Amino acid sequence: MILVTTSHGDAETRTLVLLYGDSGPNDVSEGIIGCAIEVHRELGPELISEHRPDLIVADRIVVEIKSIARFDPIHTAVMLTYLRVAQLQLGLLLNFNTPYMRNGVKRVML
Repeated sequence: MILVTTSHGDAETRTLVLLYGDSGPNDVSEGIIGCAIEVHRELGPELISEHRPDLIVADRIVVEIKSIARFDPIHTAVMLTYLRVAQLQLGLLLNFNTPYMRNGVKRVML
């Protein structure tokens, strides 16, 4: 067993216990965690993981296609995450589960 202490500036210090002395996977996971900390610092704690957007049109607008009963706050939160990560300002949520498409469009601005 190996004891390793890591520091990421003044904000966070962690101690890792490496089992079996194989530091390879632990080194990789430490790098991933370090990157996640940097993303969290830049984008904030409200970042929501939802894979990737359905479409990015003309490198300017994120489009999410849905077929749902109604838009919930989570849909807006996910769109805001996509906009932050893609560094774009406009997103469209398109819900095809409506009698008229105009009732199924929600614009989200960052």
